[in-house]
Amino acid sequence: MPTTKEWFRSGEMEYISIVMHEHCAYRCMSRLGRLGTVQFTDLTPDLTAFQRRYINEVQRCDEMERKLGFFESMLQKYEIEPRQSPQASVFLTKLEADSSGSARQ
Repeated sequence: MPTTKEWFRSGEMEYISIVMHEHCAYRCMSRLGRLGTVQFTDLTPDLTAFQRRYINEVQRCDEMERKLGFFESMLQKYEIEPRQSPQASVFLTKLEADSSGSARQ
């Protein structure tokens, strides 16, 4: 895995194209994203954010970010110390397993 400095230098790179079935895309992109060594190129730069195919999912993420911000401000306001939660990777692995199990049914 590259160090932080390598991202800012002209390191050796390859430009590839990945073609896959839509139902496999989330799992594949999730795994590639976890590697931390992949950059994506927008093949439809002329579309606005609201013309994108997955805008509903993006809007759900924005809404969740807003709600989390509210909860964080309430915790700070009432001086409540949040409990530690499991690592995000544990949650994502479980989520991935659950979604692949339901996709088979």
